[in-house]
Amino acid sequence: SQQDLLTRIDRHARASLAMAQGFVQLASAQAHEYQSAPFDLAAALVETVDDAWASAKNHHVQVRITNSPDIAPIQGDRALICRAIMNTVGNAIKFSPPGSTVQCALTSEAPYWVISVRDQGPGIAPEQQCNLFQPFTRLHAGSHPGIAGVGLGLALVQTVVQRHGGQVQVNSSAGAGAEFRLLLPQ
Repeated sequence: SQQDLLTRIDRHARASLAMAQGFVQLASAQAHEYQSAPFDLAAALVETVDDAWASAKNHHVQVRITNSPDIAPIQGDRALICRAIMNTVGNAIKFSPPGSTVQCALTSEAPYWVISVRDQGPGIAPEQQCNLFQPFTRLHAGSHPGIAGVGLGLALVQTVVQRHGGQVQVNSSAGAGAEFRLLLPQ
């Protein structure tokens, strides 16, 4: 029907736009000079979690900050770090079952600030974790075909964190949810 055709066109247009945006963001994170300045990572986490509210509501998931200092001074490109946090939180929301909670925290583990994002999703088998940060790789495309994405979000997360002198850690196993830890120098 005409309505079905328009719905499909809309879905494909949105997917194409998301892929183009993801590719541009990743290319920018890899190639451009970062705009480094001091900012408060705790405030950035609160802002990012607030920005994820609509997506969480649509997926019937809650996002909570379970631990954070009042302030967490850091030097870096605030916009790119917020994008990395948002990609991590967004993945946790997408893969969490309805009614679950995504838990975010910010702690100090000298010499790093550690942002952790924990979900209650399908988890990631240890043998698959080495492929997580490869562009255009979607580990759950077969098991969760209804979850949208093009496989660029975690590549951007790793690029941004590494270019800031940090690292990304993953704690997960199949069927047990996942925790992503973004370690950024204090």
